[in-house]
Amino acid sequence: MTKKKSLGRPSLGAVRNTPTAYFDELCQISSLLSCGLEQEWIEFISNQADLQQRCQAAEGEVTRLRLQVNQYRSDKEASELRVKHIRKQLAEEKSQRQSLSKQNEKLIQQIRVIKEILEDRDRMSMMTDEEKTTL
Repeated sequence: MTKKKSLGRPSLGAVRNTPTAYFDELCQISSLLSCGLEQEWIEFISNQADLQQRCQAAEGEVTRLRLQVNQYRSDKEASELRVKHIRKQLAEEKSQRQSLSKQNEKLIQQIRVIKEILEDRDRMSMMTDEEKTTL
């Protein structure tokens, strides 16, 4: 009978059921247990502690960035609201100016008509007193 190759790890059951095979397997397992893994374990623990610190730092950074994003969003919303308000004011101002411009044009036209009437004496004499007062 042939023994399987273990590829560096002990098998749980011996290929041959002989006391020698069991002894060989027991020697392999004890050699694994007796080799010093303390240094690797200490490095592993140290790496885990470093990883935990980096994770906490990253979580703190994420929290800080979320707060900053929320602040920027609220600033943006406030700015958009101000812009909306200013646009509304500009539209109202434009409407008022257009209205005043139309009124001004009407008044200028009325003044021109009054001047023409006043300069034309014949027309003035034909007008009644009531028409004169309305002018």
